This record gives sequence, structure tokens and C-alpha cells, in this order.
Amino acid sequence: MSPRSSSVVERGVSRRWDDFDRFARILADRLRSAQGQGFAVLTEQVPSPALRRIREHLRQNWPQAQWYTFEPVDYGEVLRGTEIAFGQPLLPTPDLEKIDCLLVLDSDCLGIELDSLMQVRRFARRRQGPPQQFNRLYVVESTGTLTGFMADHRLRLPASLVGAFLLALTRELSPSLPGKLPELPARVDEASGRELPESARRWLAPLARDLLRHRGRCAILPGYRQPAYVHALAHTLNAALEASSLWEFRPPPPEMLEAGLPALTDALRAGRIDTLVILGGNPVLTAPADLQFAAALRQARTTIRVGLYYDQTSELCHWHLPLSHFLESWGDTESSDGTLCCIQPLIEPLLSNLPSPAEQEAPPRGGRSALEILALLTQFPHPRDGKPVTSYVSARSAAYELVRTVFAARAGLAPDDPQLSAAFQRYKQLGFLPPEQDKQRRSSLRPTLRPLSDIQRALPSSLPSAPQRDALEVTFHPDYSLYDGRYLFNAWLQELPDPISKLVWDNAALISPQTAQTFGLTTGDVIRLRHDSYQVEIPVFVLPGQADYSLALHFGQCGELRMAHITGGGTNVFPLRTSQARYILTSVRLEKTGRRATLVTTQEHGVIPHGRDIVREVDLSKLRQPPSHSRAPEGSHSSADHNSSADHSSGHSSSASTPSVPLLGLPPDGHLSEEDLRRGYQAGYGQVPPPPMPARDKQRRFPLDLARPERLDSPFQWGMVIDLSLCTGCSACVLACQVENNIPVVGKYEVQRNREMHWLRIDRYFSSTDGQTADADPRVITQPLACLHCEQAPCEQVCPVNAAVHSPEGLNLQVYNRCIGTRYCANACPYKARRFNWFDYNKRHLDALRVPTPLTPEGAALTRSLLPESLRMLKNPDVTVRMRGVMEKCTYCVQRLERAKYGAKIAAAEVAQGRRTIPVDASFRPDGPASAYRKPQDPKSAGYDLDRWGRVIVPDGLVRTACQAVCPTQAIIFGNVLDPHSAVAAAKLRAGEYALLGKLNTKPRTSYLPRLRNPNPELT
Repeated sequence: MSPRSSSVVERGVSRRWDDFDRFARILADRLRSAQGQGFAVLTEQVPSPALRRIREHLRQNWPQAQWYTFEPVDYGEVLRGTEIAFGQPLLPTPDLEKIDCLLVLDSDCLGIELDSLMQVRRFARRRQGPPQQFNRLYVVESTGTLTGFMADHRLRLPASLVGAFLLALTRELSPSLPGKLPELPARVDEASGRELPESARRWLAPLARDLLRHRGRCAILPGYRQPAYVHALAHTLNAALEASSLWEFRPPPPEMLEAGLPALTDALRAGRIDTLVILGGNPVLTAPADLQFAAALRQARTTIRVGLYYDQTSELCHWHLPLSHFLESWGDTESSDGTLCCIQPLIEPLLSNLPSPAEQEAPPRGGRSALEILALLTQFPHPRDGKPVTSYVSARSAAYELVRTVFAARAGLAPDDPQLSAAFQRYKQLGFLPPEQDKQRRSSLRPTLRPLSDIQRALPSSLPSAPQRDALEVTFHPDYSLYDGRYLFNAWLQELPDPISKLVWDNAALISPQTAQTFGLTTGDVIRLRHDSYQVEIPVFVLPGQADYSLALHFGQCGELRMAHITGGGTNVFPLRTSQARYILTSVRLEKTGRRATLVTTQEHGVIPHGRDIVREVDLSKLRQPPSHSRAPEGSHSSADHNSSADHSSGHSSSASTPSVPLLGLPPDGHLSEEDLRRGYQAGYGQVPPPPMPARDKQRRFPLDLARPERLDSPFQWGMVIDLSLCTGCSACVLACQVENNIPVVGKYEVQRNREMHWLRIDRYFSSTDGQTADADPRVITQPLACLHCEQAPCEQVCPVNAAVHSPEGLNLQVYNRCIGTRYCANACPYKARRFNWFDYNKRHLDALRVPTPLTPEGAALTRSLLPESLRMLKNPDVTVRMRGVMEKCTYCVQRLERAKYGAKIAAAEVAQGRRTIPVDASFRPDGPASAYRKPQDPKSAGYDLDRWGRVIVPDGLVRTACQAVCPTQAIIFGNVLDPHSAVAAAKLRAGEYALLGKLNTKPRTSYLPRLRNPNPELT
């Protein structure tokens, strides 16, 4: 997927690793005699204990050497805020599982910020239980984020005014918290109220009362883009609201406290650095524009770049060294809570032929890890014998031994301890060191708040003015797929639709509809943004929910690719960032260029026909009311008012006309009742044991509607439930499905023609008052949609060659070697969930789809598929690779189902033969109906289970689809619906569960739970 670098390059000329090894030995001898004077290392802020050992060795033996770190996205303002509030830099982490009322200020804590995976899992746990346990989420932000999508109340506000909003909230809370909050300067207090729009002022009183009602169970969480005083004031408010116990404070890793890129740039200009080693990153591209790092880099006599790609930084360095992938090398790292994690090679390096252990010379090509290169450059003493590392082979073994030594120290084991080998083996198997066994783990602290007078002095003397037409605001954000550009060459991520804009292969300036109307702009118009002497040109994308006169730019795209790259584009927005305004830039001027650019978005792809309810949402206040007999669910979003205006790219708008009370607990349209199912049995099937059905509650139905009840002969009937209350729209499921099922990348041009191949898509819906355009402050719902595996599948009925078939286990399958590509099935599918292979995407390069002879890179090893062997290794061998002219779609990961079934039968046979020892239930009777197998106490530990008729089945939860496995909120529930104890069977009996387009009577196996919201009645 990625054009990784594989060769050593010196001043543009290809070299061998032996050439660099000789150079490194000479350099190390010279630097050792000078005690490291003029030597510096620039790394990313990677918390690696093994790398710290090399750094400490460097400082002890080369005391004049310098170490710098740089990240395009860092948490410096967070650390400075805790230093103001508590007197020391700390990393704060809220426990969202314990918080009832959460105010988020310009933070994407559920999306792409620090610990977001952990936080979104904790947040989701509060929305998986009964409605009484639901939390409430307020979000104040300038642009759409995943966190904002999940909000019960969302306020769009320019990021530069978030501080003013928090000051105004502090003034609102002060009378109720006497003596616990700092006094606000008069000018700042007045300015905070003057600059806020009316919509923000209406929030203050209801929000303050809600926070006071939840005192001790509420929290205020600012984002890393906000200045330090906002963080300090938020910590003060949290302490006043008795919420300090809901937070964990840990010392930051040392890498966050090292000198940064501005200090390095000054040292380069002053001539204090003679040799610079750059490990990872791409600082020439990502450095703030005012630093002019590229010019400063030329001042060094020797520059050595270690990276995965030959990029802009490599072009300016004297040496470029290929970096091995982290899955090809040894290393370690720490999570934010200090847990030690192991990095270990899963495969030999793909781009080199490694020598045997007896050989002493390095291979000519291939990458090395940062540990290996630094150990060689600094002549680090080998952990085993203490001899300096002077060769490639010793550097490779030193990296492994260094990881082992760090583990031993953290686990409290001596190097000669006989238990070390077994403990290290367990560490490699687990992938981390359990916290209770870590003797040096960074522990959580309980800091004390500084005097209010100290915090008051940190408050600003003035506040920025609200953005206007002639002084716009620009905010910078990492891309959800490419982050800061480090994944730029990954085509999977390039083609993954952005969860906010649904753009692929591009980035754009997100702008609100009102601001676009003010400037006369439509989606695709190219604009020029100017600030002082810095400028960028970028197309605009009109997005509802964006703050007025505030533009959002996502960095990560490059625009000028230094290597062969498939179709795409994007704009480099780093030239507009400065060291003083890395995230929020004000007083920006907008100019129209008169040009247009092609932006490809998948928002309008796969639109379900008009006039049908698609997604449903319910307010908890109405859910607690007595049930009504109305059949229409509250908050049903339809595509009847699908917007196709050129200046509005929201699409999927929804109707705001909703009945007062939803029908919950009654079966939605398209499901059979218990009586209907019993009457539907055909002759000859009455002897089949009846499936488990709920009793004493006629409103609760059997969790599976069968068009042909004879399928109950199978012990497996697979089904899925997707909880819209938990789905954030992160698109992790889309990417996992693509990787698992060998789904090809098609390129920007083919996506523009509605030919993307993703089996799973995330539909996004905006609320609409008039039914035509999205609201200025819309509610947003995301809905994952793949093949629903209908019992009455229209695709099966129209296929002329019987390529679309139904399995005995309820799967709607596609027989590829029967398909002749009529595409009747795609036309008949009401959910638009089928994909057609217009080209041999898996056999040709994307820039050669339409040429008779596929083009390949010069010198690449070709196979019968006309692709390099490394790309063939990308495929999952358990999944068929489809060819041109074949239809494909979701299969419920049938390969995983078959593997699990075989594994359950093997486990049961081993237990029966006594080859697998397991704890047995006390109720087990050898003469029972299932005497061939013993019933284990924990089926998952045995790998199999028995149903009520003694048939071997897969234990619930043992098999998971790819999308289910990666979902951070566990919004996807999959399993055997015939198992009454399975999670999916319970989910299908939950109140509000509905079938998509149930009136069509397709009886889909995948159903949905509505989006539940917990709004504040004072703000509705």
C-alpha cells in the first residue's frame, strides 16, 4: 500500500548500509573525543523506555549533546494549564464512566485526542444500561467532531471565544460557589459577555444549574487547542464543583518535557549544531511556517534522516536511512497511564534479505529501527556484555536485549533471575506488563489546587474579538485518517471517507452555509487565506454546524508528493500555521481566486429512495412517558428531503415533524409475532423442537423472523443489532471490513463515479426544520449500513443465474463464479449495499485501469497479478479475491464463522477423547442426552458449547465479525439468535429495536436500536 523507502541514500546517491556503518564509526569516534559537542537528536514524542536508556547514556558520556522532540500535535497548553492550577505539569484524564454531566470545550475527546479510545469506551458504558444511568454531554466547538455528533446539546462557537464562554460560565457559577472561584478582572468579565453571541448566552444559566445539580458527578473538559488559562480555570471549576475525584493526574512522560523545535531552530541558526539526527516525523513539512526550519536545517554540516519514506525532510538531509516498520523490529512504549507495552516483530523485514547470525556485514537494503541506529551512532554498550555496538549484527541484538533489560527492571527481576525468561515470554505474549507487576510505573497523583490569587494572575488581560467578515478565524485539526500526514501513503486511509465531511483523497476548508453565502462561495471554489505574509490556497466545503466566520483546516494532506502516488490531491495547510498560533489563527483574510477544484464526497452515495424512515432517535424524557399507540417512531429521519443544492453538501437531511411519543416495546413493521411464526410452520416441520420464545409478555417477540422455518434445523442463525446510541461514526468498522475481506482501493476518479467498493458505509443524517436544508445547528446521527442479510431478499429473487443465494444459517451469500454481472441485484436492493467490480482492481495499479498493458514500477518483481509480491501479501488468504464483472457485498465475515465452527467441533472432540481438560459443571450427567461431551463451566475456556438439544455450537462472543471486533463503543452486536442467552438475542428483544425499511417485508437479519438522547429540558 505504501511506497516505503528501502535504500540508504547519501546526497542523492544510493549507498549500502556498510557505507553508513563506516561513516557512523568515524562519526562516533570524533564525537566521543568532543564529548558530543555539536551533536543533536530530534525525535517524535514517543514514550519509549528503551530509547530513554540510550538518551541517558548519551547525556552521561556525551554531556554536550542535545536532545529535542517535536510533534505537530502536542499537549503543551494542557501541561502549562496544570502547572498554573497545581504548580506542576500533569496529564489530566477524566473517568467518563463516573461522570453524569460533562461539558466539553473545543475537545474531540471521543474522537482523535489523547486516550480517545479509552474515553469513548468509558462514555459508551454509560449509554448501554437503563435510561436512568445515561449521562449528559454538552459540547462547545467551532467545527464538527465525533464528540459533537454524540452531544445531547451542541453549541457552535468560534474557538477563539471558548475562553470567553468559560469566563462567562464562571461568573454565572460564582454566586453559588462563594470563595471557591477566582475574581474575574472587570474588563475581561465585561468583554466575555459582550463578545459571546446570543445563542451562547442562552446556554449559561441552564448549563450552570445543571452542573450544580450534578455537583460531585460533573466535569469540564477543555481541548488541547485552548490556551493554558482555559485549562487552569477548568481545573478550578472542577475543584469547586467537587469533581476532582473523577480525574486522574499523572506526570507526563519525559519526552513531553524536552526542548522543542523552536530551540533546535535557534541552535541551528547560531551554529551550535554540527551533526543532527532526525528520527521519524517530517519536520520540514510540519514545522510552523515562521520558524523557517528548512533554511535552518541547511546550516548543519551533517544531517542524518531516519524515516519510512523519502520525503521533504529526506531531500534536505545528507543521509537518508530507511526506517523499519514497528511490526518488523523490537522496541517498547508506554500508554498514557504508564503501562509498559512491548513492540515485537511479527515478520522479517519485507524489503531486505537479512544475513544469517554468523554473517557480520549488513544487507545492502532494508530498514533498521531507531534503537539499532542510535545504538550504533552512540556506540551504546551492549546490554549482554557491555561492549560498544560497532556493527549491524550487534546493533540488532542490542535492541532486543535492551527491551529485555527494560522489562526486567520494570518487573523487579535481576538479569540472572531464573524466572526472567518465563516472565519475559509472558510479557511478549500479553503485549504489556500488568500494572500490578510494574515496579516503576508512573502512579496517579492527587495534586492540590494553588491559591486562587495565583490562578487569577494567569487570566488574560483582554479577550479576542469575535471573528468577522474581514477578520476570519481559522482552526487547525489533525485529519481523522492521516493524522498529521504520517499515513499519507496509505491508500486505505486516503479512500476512507472523512467522518465529518465524507471527503476522500482530499482536504478542504470547512465553512458554514451562512459564511459561504456572505462571500458568495459554493463547495469546490478555491479560496486564498492570508495572514501577514503567510497564505494557502484551498477549496471550500460547505458544512452545516460550522461556526460562522470560522474555517476549519485539516492537515495531513501534502499536495506535493515526493514519491509515486496514486490519484489524489489535497492541500498542505502547514504554511499557514505559526509557532504562536498553531491551532487557532485569527484576523485571517479570505480572497476568491475564481478557480474551482473537484472534491469527491460519498455523502450522496447509496441514497435510500425517498419517503422512508431510515434512522430513529428518542429523547429519554419521552421514553419514560407512558407508551402510546402511535405506530410512527419519534425522530424518524428520512431521505425524502435529500438536498442536492450545489452550495449545500449535507445531504441526508431529516424531517423535523415527529409524533410526541414513540412506540417502544411493540414490534415494528416487518416482524412476525409469536403467533404468526407458529402459524407459519409448514407441514412436516411440526416435529422440529420449538425455538426458545419469551413467555408472559406477548409484546416481546421471537428474535428472528424466518421466511422458511425449516432453517431452524441448523443450530446457527446469525444476526446483528447496531445500537445507534453508541455509534460515533468513527469509520473504524469500514476500514476493518476492507482489510479483512480484501476490498480493493479504486482511486479518487472511480469514487467520484460512485464506484467505491466498501461493503460497509456510514450514512450521516442532519436534522432539518423545513425538510429541505440542514439546520444551522443540526443534530447529527450516523448509521452503519452494509448488507442486512434479508430473509426475503430481493436480490436473490432477481438474479438470473442464482448467484445470490441464502445459506441454511441465514446468510445472504454471493457465488462469485456464477455471477455474470447483470447488476439486477444491486438495482433490486433497497439498501444499496452491493458493490460491482468495474475493473480488476486487485490485479492492476490504479493509474493503469484503462490501459491495455498494465504499468508497473521499474524493477519491481512481478507476479501473475502484475503487482509486486509485497502487495499480494496484503491479502487475507481466507477470503476470495474477486475479479472484474463480479458483484460483492458483506458476508457477515463467513470465513470467521466457519473457522469458529470448526474450532468448536475440534474442541468438543478433544474433550470427549480426554485430550482437553476443563472444569465440568456440577449438573453434568454422563448418561444425559449429550453424554458424548462434557458441559464446561466456562464455554469460552473450552472453545465450544452445547445447545438445548445437545448440538455443538460456538459459544456466544467467541466469534466476532471484523466490524464488531474494532468498534470502540461496542455498538455492533453479533451472534447466534437461536441461542437465548446470546447478547444479540437479548438486543433484538430490547425496546425500540426496529428493522430498516420494515414495511418492505424484507425481514433483515441486521436490525437497529434508536439513538437515545438525554437533553436538558431547559434547553429544548
